[in-house]
Amino acid sequence: MRLKNIFVGLGLFALMLVSVQASDCRPAPPDVAELVQIRPNYHTVRGPLAEFDPCHKSVEFSLPGGGLFGKKVEGKPPLVILVHGGGGLGTLEKNMARALNRKGYATLVFDAYQMNNFYQGLSLFLTGMTNGGRQRMIYKATFGAYQWAIVNPKIDTSKIFFHGVSNGGSVLLNIAGAVDPNHVKGVFSEGPSPAGIGMPHKINVPLRMVFGKLDNYGGKAEDDWMWQRIEPCFTLDYYRPAPREPPRPAITWQTLRVIRLRHISGMSSRRPQAQTLKCGFMRMQHTVSLLDRSTAGFACTAGP
Repeated sequence: MRLKNIFVGLGLFALMLVSVQASDCRPAPPDVAELVQIRPNYHTVRGPLAEFDPCHKSVEFSLPGGGLFGKKVEGKPPLVILVHGGGGLGTLEKNMARALNRKGYATLVFDAYQMNNFYQGLSLFLTGMTNGGRQRMIYKATFGAYQWAIVNPKIDTSKIFFHGVSNGGSVLLNIAGAVDPNHVKGVFSEGPSPAGIGMPHKINVPLRMVFGKLDNYGGKAEDDWMWQRIEPCFTLDYYRPAPREPPRPAITWQTLRVIRLRHISGMSSRRPQAQTLKCGFMRMQHTVSLLDRSTAGFACTAGP
């Protein structure tokens, strides 16, 4: 009889745990994110976008310390939110999450497209969707993930970091202008695209933009380097929740305070001088010495 009462008690506790977790769920409404064709085989999205749903099947929230080689962490671990690029959540983010777990970091990954009920994968999102459409979905989910993380009792909410590649990196430029420095300690934007929802007028937290020296992905010529790409502001897909003002006339450009370019290795502790980077032009107005290896590059580090 006593054993039966114990099992009943455990069952009630499990039900309570499920109900608490279920209360955090935010499934997408039926009318979420309508797919709109703007020319043959090329689309954008229209309508309300999905909130971040921690119960969605694409979400993986992992804590460090698991397995034989996991690093044991005293106290609550810092968190890295890994933001996918234009093709959706893939092995890059999941492999990085496992590597960071082994180093003592909690990680959070998710697929913003699937949260909006898009499951077409690369066939739609790699070449058949505007950068603006992709980035609006990623931004909404990423900012929601941040809001979920800062009240998560399992992590150190004063040590949150972000990492994103390509379109995910572009979204993180805007995230850096929307988050609270009391929670976020750094944002790493790798190979951000100049096209999409644009950049913020100011940033609130340390930001490092990383480019490969020989990165010509999607270029129109062999020497069309990603870090030299330009995009006029009037082509941007203005997204109201992102931290920027409405578009101005094409002859006027927003500005983002940017710190001088430095190599990825050997970050200086000196306070660098601020430079100006025009919002619609990702071109770096500096002469820089790049590393020779194609996997290396330089970082453009910005601070508030």
